[in-house]
This record gives sequence, C-alpha cells and structure tokens, in this order.
Amino acid sequence: MTESLDTPLSQIAPIGLPRGESLTLAKMERLLELPVRGACQRLWEMGIRTLESTANRENIGHEAGFSIDMASLAAVNDLKLRQLARRHDPLVHISVSGDGDEIVSLRLPVPGSEVTARHLHDRFMALLDEAALLRQPAFWAAPEPFTSFCETRQRLLSGTQGDKTHLAAYAGHHYDEGTDSVFQSEVLAQYYRACATQAEPGTGTQVTGSARKR
Repeated sequence: MTESLDTPLSQIAPIGLPRGESLTLAKMERLLELPVRGACQRLWEMGIRTLESTANRENIGHEAGFSIDMASLAAVNDLKLRQLARRHDPLVHISVSGDGDEIVSLRLPVPGSEVTARHLHDRFMALLDEAALLRQPAFWAAPEPFTSFCETRQRLLSGTQGDKTHLAAYAGHHYDEGTDSVFQSEVLAQYYRACATQAEPGTGTQVTGSARKR
C-alpha cells in the first residue's frame, strides 16, 4: 500500500527500529516512520548520521522527532546545528545521550490525532533548510585499518584461517584491498566513497573530539 503524507499520525503504527540498527537509504524506506523519513534521508545523503527516531500514533500528546550524532559532523555543520539550536530551543536541543555521546534532537509537538505526517515532515524539512547544512564526508562510516581491525577483534578471529577478505567477512565486515582497511559493510564502503566525492568545500574537518562508533 502506498503511503501518503496526508495520513493522520493516528494511523501510523510504530515500527520499532532495533537499537543500533545500521541504516542505509534503502532500509530507511522500510524502517523509518513516514513523518521523519524525508529529513533522515536528506541527512544521510549529506553524509550525516541520524540516530533514534519516533513519529507514530504513540507520540500523540507528546513529541515526534529524531536525533543527529554530533560526532558524525564536519566542524562547519556542527556550528550550523548549534546555531539552529540556539534559535529554536527546545524544538532543537543539544544533550548528552546515555552512552555519553553528544546529540542534537529535533522534536515537534503532536497536540492531537489530526496532525498529519505532512505537517511534521514539512516542519522538519524547514528546520533543515534553515540550518543550511553542507554535503560532507561520511566521517562516521570511515574504514578501520586492517591491523587495527584484527587487534580489536583478537578473540573473535582467534583460530580463524583465510585471507583478509575472509577474515573481514567472518566478522561481518567488508575488506577494501585498495586501502588495506575494513568497512562495516560493502554498502557503507560505496556510500563513504560517494560522500567523499560529493563533499562541499570547507567540510573536510571533522568536529573536534569526535569519535566513530563501531
């Protein structure tokens, strides 16, 4: 059944995205709820990592929204989102997650069941338009040197035989021969390269103190 942005939130069931699920653009079509999907897809295409999201009937009377991993940002985009938060707090709010990571949350009130997916979608997109973020490298999807990959997974790989491609695949990752490094998956390897070629000038510096999640 084709989804419509004119659907009231009261008719959108929660999807229940598993915590830590690694999303791709294709997965977002299935695993993100319609009101936040467009904004999250836009950020993905810009090299920016989104985290948890919620925009369904259970949010009626509360808030719907999503979060952005601040550690995934280029320094220039980090600054832009902090400026947006100063203008729109508490709709755009910076906080520290339970894991100790800094995140920026975009949250919109859902006062009643008549609120549509389009209402939320359009407001989230307007906030991103105002932020004027730049296309950047996907720092969060960067590969890990093969030697470091093996060192951090000694117990898992202990006793495993085979070439580098086999060892990476055994751990659920993808080996890149050209750089002698390991990506989280082949899809993310392609995504990382695409973001690198499309990145806009001035976005090559990752926000200070950030660290990739694995």
